[in-house]
Amino acid sequence: MKLTALFFLTLLAVAALGGGGWLLFHDRSKPEIVLEPLTAFVSPSLPMQVRAADADSGLRHMAVSVTTGNQTYTILDKRYDGSPPAVEERFTLELFKIPDGEVVIEIAVSDASFARFGQGNTQVISRKHLMDTIKPTIAVQSMQHYVRQGGPGLVVYSVSEPAAKTGVQVGNLFFPGYEQGGGKYACFFVFPHNADPKTYVPVLFADDAAGNRAVANFAITAIPRTFRRDTINVSDNLINKIDSEFAAQVPGQLTALERYVRANREIRASNDKLLLGIGLRTSPLPLWSGAFRRMPGAPMARFADHRAYVYNGQEVDQQTHMGQDIASTAMAEVPAGNHGTVVFAGYLGIYGNMIMLDHGLGLQSMYAHLSEMHVREGDQVAKGQVIGRTGFTGMALGDHLHFAMYVSGVPVSPIEWWDSSWIKNNIKDRLVLPEKVDPAKEEAEDAAANAAAEKAASPAKKPGKPEKAAKKKQ
Repeated sequence: MKLTALFFLTLLAVAALGGGGWLLFHDRSKPEIVLEPLTAFVSPSLPMQVRAADADSGLRHMAVSVTTGNQTYTILDKRYDGSPPAVEERFTLELFKIPDGEVVIEIAVSDASFARFGQGNTQVISRKHLMDTIKPTIAVQSMQHYVRQGGPGLVVYSVSEPAAKTGVQVGNLFFPGYEQGGGKYACFFVFPHNADPKTYVPVLFADDAAGNRAVANFAITAIPRTFRRDTINVSDNLINKIDSEFAAQVPGQLTALERYVRANREIRASNDKLLLGIGLRTSPLPLWSGAFRRMPGAPMARFADHRAYVYNGQEVDQQTHMGQDIASTAMAEVPAGNHGTVVFAGYLGIYGNMIMLDHGLGLQSMYAHLSEMHVREGDQVAKGQVIGRTGFTGMALGDHLHFAMYVSGVPVSPIEWWDSSWIKNNIKDRLVLPEKVDPAKEEAEDAAANAAAEKAASPAKKPGKPEKAAKKKQ
């Protein structure tokens, strides 16, 4: 029995070695190679990467070279231990003084098979590029930029050649610039509510197709602001509502309070990340004109209010309120603040039923906690058009509208957008806006509508009952 078992084990080992040997010797497939980015132009600093894979035998060696004229430079010559099935290498051409003109990048990758008498299968790719070492030129056309903390600024500039990427960088936030024709670009950027005024330095840049980056300074006066601090007493009614509405979004064996806190933190953070993505779904040209219209009603929570959430005398959370709450009668009509396109209309976590309108150049307006939505994604809407009704879906207890303005997914104070003078001095004097109606007539109508909305900022009331302020919690 032992001899028989040994015989079979030996047979299996021989078969395994034979099968593996057959694979190693008879593997005729070459490795796959991908070189990125796919661009006709390169520069010394352009980050490039090569990805190679061979699922059958793994990889043994990679060589990368660049040739200009009669000169060839070795960028990479690397052997791999353990025959990895896939590798990724990154490189630039900064170490080599390559003049402008045609260059050829060649990549050769060999697998770990014993094909070709142990040399393995080799895949070779070569790609021609044009070396471009000249940076584009930026000319700022807008003059002094006054930006209040929590608010936006607009810089208008020209670039000497088409930009592959351009805009303003503020810390880890990027605000794209959008071409307006003739090499002219417009870019909304933000002085974030939580930025340190002492270190706030927006950087304007433009990258050409080869990856050359030009950086330009522009005159800016950053005006610091202090925002309110508030205490929100969390009621059992709100906690129980959130526990029920968010059970699927925050699953697990949790108490109602635990689910409320997790929703307030985790769902809020997830929603805000999604809003950054929605902020990129924008028209490169402005769609709005004049000041934004304000919904009539009583102003409640304000933009950038820092809130401490207290339950039974104990603080359970802290968050910042990123919009303007307006309370009116229950299920009041919600008008569009300005002309635009619906880029989101649906349920979104703490915001409940929410509509986001795109106004172009990354500028968007949010209408949240709605009970009804009268538009769908892709619809074109006009200023003042009723798009829904107020409600208390999402993280809200009382009927109200959460109105917010965003620039490339970053929240900004709505108040400036209701101000015709601010629009004129900071936007109209720098950017050509579409004229939906006679400008003078529109400005007068906007001013009258917003003045009436402010006068109507009285406590909300339900039909047939005395006026009573609509409560809100968010």
